[in-house]
Parts: sequence; C-alpha cells; structure tokens
Amino acid sequence: MRQENKEHERVALEYMGHSFVKVPRVLYNKILIPEKEERMLAWLHLVLFISCNFDDRVVKLGNCRVVSYRGEYVGSYRELSRLSGMPFGSISRLLEKLKKRKLVEIVRVPGGSVIRVNGYDKFCFASEKEYKLCDTAKTCRTNDTKQAEDAAARLSEAEAKIGGRSKQFPNKNVN
Repeated sequence: MRQENKEHERVALEYMGHSFVKVPRVLYNKILIPEKEERMLAWLHLVLFISCNFDDRVVKLGNCRVVSYRGEYVGSYRELSRLSGMPFGSISRLLEKLKKRKLVEIVRVPGGSVIRVNGYDKFCFASEKEYKLCDTAKTCRTNDTKQAEDAAARLSEAEAKIGGRSKQFPNKNVN
C-alpha cells in the first residue's frame, strides 16, 4: 500500500475544498475526443449537469420567479454561453441536439428557459419515479415520491455536513 504524505494531502484538500459534484465519467471522456461537435456537446452537457439545481427551489429569472426542481437548470442561453465559454450562437443549436438525443428537456419561460437534465436523479441515486413531465410541459410530482423525498433529504443533509454542491458556488439567483 502506498504511503500518503499527510502534508501534501492537507494542501490538496485545502485547494480542492470539501465540496463535490458527482458527474458521469462518459462526459469527461467525450470532452477529450477529437470530434469538435461531440466535444462541444459533452462540454455543454457537463456544464448543465454541474449547474443544475441539486434541490427544489424558486429561482429569480429577470423579474419572474420560476419553480425549479432538482436536476433542472433555470437561466438564459446567454448565461449558458457565459458559463460554458461557448459562442452564444452555438448554444441553441447544441441544446437542440441534446434534446434530440433525449438528454435534456427544454421549457421556455419568461426571461429564459428551464432545462431538465435527464438522468440527473437516477445518477444521483434518487428515485426515477419522483418526477414526471406533465402534458402541460411543466414538471410536477407524482404520488410515489415519499421514499424518494426521504432519500433526497438524507442526501441534502449529507451534502450540507460535508460541504456538497450547495457550498461550492453562491447562487445569486435564489431568493
């Protein structure tokens, strides 16, 4: 077994912090491939994955308040362009490709969009029955959410204790 240098470990943890974001490895792998289009799709998907809400909340978008559930990004394409470092003109085209691949669902709202990152809950070990997309294109809860809500509450509590995503970035949009 290799021996750890405790001082080096301490310095590394100070640098990285104690917060974390769980991200599918496939996104990292695709970011490294030579095909530019696939690389850009993976990068935008990764940005959405790490930028979406880890818990239900109300987000202020312009002058409106939008209910956003776990696994959803609420914002404008311009903000996504800024976050990803991609040209504004590419964002809409890339999101449509992600939508065609059924990796995201997009609902327009005043001042921006709600982008649901499909698979977020399943990947983060929450119940896949917790959310369903209603016919009215709004996210709503099913009656089978009690167990998933308990699991989500335990996960949120664990993240708070160890400084999870909620401690990583201050969310200026939340009131």
